[in-house]
Formats: sequence, C-alpha cells, structure tokens
Amino acid sequence: MEHARALKLAEAECSGLAAEMAGAAAAEDYARAAELREAVRALEGRDALARVREELAGAVEREDFGAAAALRDASGGPLEGWWVGKGLEGDPVGHLLHVEAGFGRWVGTACTARDLAAQQSLEPPPLKGAAGTVRSLEEAVASPDELLDLPPPGGWEVGPARVMEVLVRDQPPGGARAPPGAGAGPAGGLELQAVTLHPDSTALVSGLGAEPEDPAFAVASDNLIDSMMGAPMELEAAALEWSPGSGGGGRDEFVLTTRSCDERDAQMMQDVSQQVVFSDKAGGDVAWPTRSIPDNVAESIRDLVSTSQEMHPQLAGATRYQRLDLDLPSTDPFTGYFVGNFGKHGPELLRLRREWQRLSADGDGLDAEAPLEEVVVAEKVTGDRNVPAGTVSFRARVGRQHRLDSSMYPDDLMITGRYKGEGRVAKADYQEPKWVEGDLLVFNKRADPLMMGAELGFVWSVPGRRRYLILLNRVDLASLKLDDGAPPPAGPA
Repeated sequence: MEHARALKLAEAECSGLAAEMAGAAAAEDYARAAELREAVRALEGRDALARVREELAGAVEREDFGAAAALRDASGGPLEGWWVGKGLEGDPVGHLLHVEAGFGRWVGTACTARDLAAQQSLEPPPLKGAAGTVRSLEEAVASPDELLDLPPPGGWEVGPARVMEVLVRDQPPGGARAPPGAGAGPAGGLELQAVTLHPDSTALVSGLGAEPEDPAFAVASDNLIDSMMGAPMELEAAALEWSPGSGGGGRDEFVLTTRSCDERDAQMMQDVSQQVVFSDKAGGDVAWPTRSIPDNVAESIRDLVSTSQEMHPQLAGATRYQRLDLDLPSTDPFTGYFVGNFGKHGPELLRLRREWQRLSADGDGLDAEAPLEEVVVAEKVTGDRNVPAGTVSFRARVGRQHRLDSSMYPDDLMITGRYKGEGRVAKADYQEPKWVEGDLLVFNKRADPLMMGAELGFVWSVPGRRRYLILLNRVDLASLKLDDGAPPPAGPA
C-alpha cells in the first residue's frame, strides 16, 4: 500500500510542476520551462501504466500483435471500459462501473442509472394520456393492501463515486512476493494490486464534540457533512480474481472482494470511538477507553458511521463484474442501452437487442412448434427488488405482420410504430413473476417536449387493472464522461 501513497504524491507533484511549466512558458522564461519539463518527465517515469501503454502502441505499430496482447493483459488493459456489478450475496439492483486509465493505476468510478438520467436531465414527465395510468409499475400490479408494503428503492442514492483502483507497478527486484490481491502479469514484469476506497474515520471525528445542552454527554455533528465530503478516502487492499489471458470470456468478467459492511462498520466504530473526546458533568475531558462510552454517545457514533457509509458509495464483500458490450449498431432503433424510469424504483438501465425466437401464441413462453419470429428483448442491466438485474423486463414481436394501429394513444405522442409485446411484473423479491400484455411504442423525435426526446416506450397493461408507460431514452455509454467529484484518495500513513 506504500506504493499507492507514492503514486498519489508523484501525481500531485507532477500536476503542480506542469502548471508551473505552463506559467513559465507564458512568461517566455523558456530556460525555466525546459528545466520544469525535465522534472515532469522524471515524475512521469514513475507511471508504469503510461509506459506500458506506450510500449503497447509501439508493438501494434510494428504489427507484433503477440507482444501487444501480452503487454495489454499484463498492464490490466482489458479492465478499461464499462461493467455492471452485482454483489454475490444477493443484489437485485446492481451498479455500473467505468474503468479508465489514471496515473499509474486504473480508476473505477461507480454510478447508477439514476446518475445517467441526471447527466441527461431526464426526469419523469407529468403523467398524461389514457385514464387509469398510475405512477409506478408496482401500483399497477399490487392490490390496495399490498401498496402499503411496497419495498423502498434499493441501491445507492449518491454518485458517481470512485470506489476502486488497480495499481500497476513493476515487480519488486528479486521476485519478492506480491501483496494480497496482486496478480503478476505474463509480460513486462508487472503486478496488479486492487484496492477499494472507503470513508476516512478521521473525517467523522472532526464532526464530533460536546454539546452544552446535554449535562452528561453528547455528540455535535453540525459540520459532519462538510468534513466527510471534503475528506480524502482510505485505501484498502482487495482481492482481484481475473483471467484476462485465459481466452474465451476470461477477460470479460472479474470478481473483486473486500471486507463486508459489518466488518467495516465495526472497525470504523472502534476507530471513531478511540479518537472521540467528550465532556463529563464536571467539565473535564474524557477520552476512550478511560471510561465506557455512554449509550447516547455510542448511538450518535453509530448514526455517524451509518451516514458516512450512505454518503459514500463503496464496495463490500464480493462483487462480480461483467463487461458491457459497446460494439452495437447505432442505427438500429431496437438495439442499444436505454434508461427508463420505473416509478418508485427510479431510473434503470436496459439493454435492447433483436433475437429470433419461437414464442407461444399467448406470449407466455417458448414453443418449439411456433414459427421463428423477430423479437426485441429488453434485459435489465440494473434492476430493482421486484424485477432484478439480469432478467428480461419486456419483449415484443417486431415483424411487419405484428405492427398495430396506434390511434388509441394521444396524437401529441407522435407514435410512428406500435408492436404487441409482453412485460414482466412481479411482487417484492421477484415473487410470483408473470408476463402481462403490453405495447412497444416508437416515437417521432419531434414529439411533445414532455417526452424528453424518448425514442421508445413500453406500456404494461395489467388485465382489469391499470396501464403504465415507461419512456426509454438512449444512452451512449462510449461517449459518456463521469465526474466523481471526489478528492483524491489518501495513501496509508
């Protein structure tokens, strides 16, 4: 972990010198600018990732593709791109992870479909249209009594956030043993060391203090939010299970394992408790563990720890990541990634694709005797507690013979295509899943502004109950830029 601290310091110094060099050049002090340039180059030499990527580019230019592939895998190159992650202990919601090159490391920024929607200014529109439309799909399925017990939305409420890094370093001389979570590369003499980022307990302590209103003990946290948001994150070694050189799908999946939430909460509680100082009735300072912490102080500390965990999205336990394929035709209206707002659950990311299937006449399943038909399938990349990530949200036959009249919908929707389909509904925890009738709608891009530029929509029609429309807005992940807005992580002391 000492290498992480050295990288952080080198990156900060390199950035400062580069700014000074630009100033010297602007002042036409070229001698000073040249001197600073040499200093910057010396620091950049510590960036093993940049060096290997330069070597890789050279190998490709020489058409030495074997060496290029070895360098790519050794430096963690296949990590670059977009992934979807789900906890192995049960995670119906999932999250997205974007990995890009940083100074001597790969940087992983996590986000949710809610963040994607926010970046595109997508907010659920006012409901309009046919009577009986409701505000959430759960309401369309649930009975009045069940509405009272609908589960709350899952997943992170804040983001994007930097949650993991993979440090790239030269192997120590003499074949020293790699640290936990490191993987020796097959070429280039490199090691990969995975780390995860978590709230710094010292940020919590800065928000603690004595309150005179409580004659015994109390915790003041007026400045807690500012101190936590402005504080650096702590790095923690993690185990990376990944086989980029194994061929097949080895490079398209990895598992990252770090401590569980319970383990981290307990450690953070202990760290904060050991540092807190409070006042007793006599006005004297009492520091843990001189005497036991009063119940109200312990409860306040637990609340602070819980708040910090909620404010900083972070990984816990084992998470499996699978690569998102971005090599998709951009001209096909029924292929790609789309954000849809699922009512109470909020925005979710779906991947639409065309398939050839033999659907039964009632659309409830497959039938080997049925004719082969072109079907659009919408799979949930991120999900919710009713219909989880990885399951099919809806499907529709899109052959010409299945095109339907759209006059039943308001004219201002400017529908250019309507196809019969089925939508998946379920009760909490994916209980009693079933298909219900639905319509896949294609909108004219010049439609009512309230449609927010949505290209597609799907209407769930629950028999004898209600209907629910979800607008689908295309997302170009390949060109999307995320800003985690976080300060750089703190290296270990």
